[in-house]
Amino acid sequence: MANSAHYINISPAVYNCLTTKLAKAGIHIHGDSGHVAKSGVSLDYDYNSKAETLNITNVKVGFPASWAGYNPDKVITAITNAVHDCGGK
Repeated sequence: MANSAHYINISPAVYNCLTTKLAKAGIHIHGDSGHVAKSGVSLDYDYNSKAETLNITNVKVGFPASWAGYNPDKVITAITNAVHDCGGK
């Protein structure tokens, strides 16, 4: 089970698109790095605008998200889909 992911080609425009998409899913990312915890999902993120990379690490899923069938793989998949939708890899 994956609990981290590395993304490339994350330009500032892609990052802005991504943060908007993730906010709609309840994952609110503010700034270039930090920790998010909401509804049983937690993760750390680190965006490097110069290298155009985004690292998502320490993805954990607890109650109530786990009770609803979520796990770290589903969270990573949702983030990956959002990255691809916004033009990142």
